[in-house]
Amino acid sequence: MRHFFLFIFVSFFVALIFPNRAYGVEVNSTLHIECNDGGGGTEVSRDVRHIAGQAWRWSSVHTRNDDPSPQVEVGLSRANVMLGDSAYWLVQPPERSGWEQNIGGDMTAFEYMIVRVECDGNVSNNNDFAGDFTVYGRIVEHTGMSVNPATIDQNGSSNISWSGAHAWYSWVTISDGGQTIQKGGDPNGSFSSGHTYTNGGYVGTVNVETCVAGYSWANEWTSICRSRDITVEALVVPTVDILCAGGNGPCTINQGDSINISWSESNASSCWTTGGGPDSSWPRDPIVPRGGGSENRGPLTVAGTYNYTYKCDNANGSDSDSVTVYVNAPVPLNSAQFISQSVPKTTLAPSETMNVSVTMRNCRPTNDCTGLNTWADTANYRLGSQNPQDNNTWGIGRVLLPAGTSILPGSQYTFPFTITAPATTGTYNFQWRMLQEAVEWFGDSSTNVSITVANNPPTASSVKATEPDYCIFGPSITISWVYTDPEGTTQSAYQVQIDDNAGFSSPNYDSGKILSSSTAIYAQPLTWNTTYRARVMVWDGSDSASAWATQTLCQGPPANPSGCSGDNKSWKSPNNQYPSGLNTFSWTPAKPAVNKPVQFDDGSTTCYKTPPNTVDTCLAWNWIFGDGGTSTLRDPAHTYTNTGSYNVNLKATDQQNGYTCGYSKTLNVQKPIPFWKEVLPQ
Repeated sequence: MRHFFLFIFVSFFVALIFPNRAYGVEVNSTLHIECNDGGGGTEVSRDVRHIAGQAWRWSSVHTRNDDPSPQVEVGLSRANVMLGDSAYWLVQPPERSGWEQNIGGDMTAFEYMIVRVECDGNVSNNNDFAGDFTVYGRIVEHTGMSVNPATIDQNGSSNISWSGAHAWYSWVTISDGGQTIQKGGDPNGSFSSGHTYTNGGYVGTVNVETCVAGYSWANEWTSICRSRDITVEALVVPTVDILCAGGNGPCTINQGDSINISWSESNASSCWTTGGGPDSSWPRDPIVPRGGGSENRGPLTVAGTYNYTYKCDNANGSDSDSVTVYVNAPVPLNSAQFISQSVPKTTLAPSETMNVSVTMRNCRPTNDCTGLNTWADTANYRLGSQNPQDNNTWGIGRVLLPAGTSILPGSQYTFPFTITAPATTGTYNFQWRMLQEAVEWFGDSSTNVSITVANNPPTASSVKATEPDYCIFGPSITISWVYTDPEGTTQSAYQVQIDDNAGFSSPNYDSGKILSSSTAIYAQPLTWNTTYRARVMVWDGSDSASAWATQTLCQGPPANPSGCSGDNKSWKSPNNQYPSGLNTFSWTPAKPAVNKPVQFDDGSTTCYKTPPNTVDTCLAWNWIFGDGGTSTLRDPAHTYTNTGSYNVNLKATDQQNGYTCGYSKTLNVQKPIPFWKEVLPQ
């Protein structure tokens, strides 16, 4: 009978493996197997299987995996199995020392491994030797942790969950109370656990730590921990605010007057009102709709103290606010009723002026005018600004009654005045109320009007290019446009650019910013035989600039072919200069007589010189003498047979493009001057 010995070397630890016994082994270890066969040439085979992890085998032995997952095979050839002097087999992986690349070299945890050893390959069953051992390398694992939700309200809850593998024990520690909750683990495999955290009123950040623990290799106790934060936010409770006449109060009004009570709230689920003193219609439960409101309370006909309270609540708490109104018996008796007002526009430009008016009646809103005082300028009765009271938003805070004016009870008066818009853009209140200076404010306020002060930019449109009479002018253009400003201010400046490039990257003509209200400009000089485009920018009375407006209209010259493009967005100057100087043509004598020859001269008329010509030569001249006679000579002669005034026209045509220009003058033909002859007396 052969004897078999199986040795496990773990670092410097050696353990004998006997059948059906388990030992802890480090992952990076050397497996030493010895088979005593008396020195014979025995056949040795190994069958290595495992339950969890990877399967390893020698290349000469088929590996079977109890788990149906794909097998991973790392082979050891027999060339690496060496027979020692003491007749045992020493197994080492290729090019490496020890077994660490064969068992757990990738730090994969192994749970259980069976090693079967056979000698000669023909050992009977009663001689089969099999041992088993347990590998604990990185068995304890903390595989995950979460908190859901990560942000909760004060007194809210969050679910804490964590998972691990091969742990004997787990726990969770929560920082706000230092509480530790113990949970069991599963040393034989994976597990998961959870705990519901309920906040006890703490506000801030709560740290949650979960840990798993168990035996690692070499039977060492190991724990692994992870942590997360839970943010605890304060409970949202309602907030409310109540005002009288736009302020926190207390407010004071005269008996018989009204006062504006306004309120607002946030984060509320229900709201109601209480108090009100003699104002019995104020208490209401609930207030619908919520979100804020405003009411004119009155007329309050009972003198006394009125406490107006507004309350709101939600699931987290409640809030309330109160304002006090004192209603005094009016001494002296002043009251006013708002009748109407004139505010022509609700949008103004900065510093723009506007004529407005407010009409007030010297009477109570109840139409009881008995016993009221007369309004007079000498008694310091004024119309004053409101919202806020006595403001100078519109350049005026008090409007006076004209000298000598008296408004009797029951009469009304219209206060005309001029306001000036603020220089800063925004939305401003326009509201007014009567007062007696050094005594009191009284009566109705006018209806508040919100006026927007906005500097809307002006616009330039209908940009038009008008070609000149090329017989008189060189290559030039007149650019015109239409100016519009929403605020109605006058154009303060303009700029015109002309370019032969559609992108206006390098304008051929740039007027720069010209301070002028004119909406047209004559631009020169330009170049012959060039296609141009134009654009315009304008500035309003507040020096706000418009966007560039490009040309959309075009008009050709009065008597020559048009250079306008089909879409009127550009024009082309003529190919060359038109004939010029025709206005200098003349005749001799200056006062010709009937039946006497008249010599005509084209003067300094010149035409475009066709290269390489250097002399001005027109292709044709066409004289029309006004009496039916014509000539195509440059300097013709002509005789008039009748006296009278004649319209003489000269036209010249150039040789290059057939451009023709003409000019007319009036010639007067008179009777011959009498011939005087002296005759001696007979």
